[in-house]
Amino acid sequence: MAESILQSTEHLRRAAYDALKASEAFRAFKALDDAVAAMGGQRLLAVQGGVTINGSPVSAFANGSARPEINPPRRRRVSQAEGAEQVLKEQRRPMTSAELIEAVRQKGVTVGGDKPLMSFGSTLSRDPRFTNHRRDGLYYWWLAGKELPEAWNEAEPDDFAGLLGSASSSSSQEGGESHAATT
Repeated sequence: MAESILQSTEHLRRAAYDALKASEAFRAFKALDDAVAAMGGQRLLAVQGGVTINGSPVSAFANGSARPEINPPRRRRVSQAEGAEQVLKEQRRPMTSAELIEAVRQKGVTVGGDKPLMSFGSTLSRDPRFTNHRRDGLYYWWLAGKELPEAWNEAEPDDFAGLLGSASSSSSQEGGESHAATT
């Protein structure tokens, strides 16, 4: 079967590129281009998949009339545990799974599964960065090795709901937190 014009052209381009990469001049240019980039300068070499050309032909880079634009690196996905740690540090207070999962989701962290609260609670209970404490019939997550906030220890059970701000009702245990609490 005859190759299409596109396939033939791609084959020729690959052969030419392989020959170019093998040349001493290309290796020297690439080393200099890498050094400039390492010092914070702009690359002239359009690297496959990492640089856009801003509508300019690649030949424009040779005379400096156009500059490549490096695509910003993708943000690393934040894990559920990392998100929970960030939230607890920001809020500076223990939080229930329901509160914590909502705050973590607002940060863009995905919490899925058939039973998200149970999955989330399981994730935190296996992570050594977290501990949970029972208070007023509920379990609250906190950072392991970090002292509980002073207000947590000083509050009377009747005053405790006021410390939680927008906390949910304390009428029943939330899902995913029925495991034994560590203190």
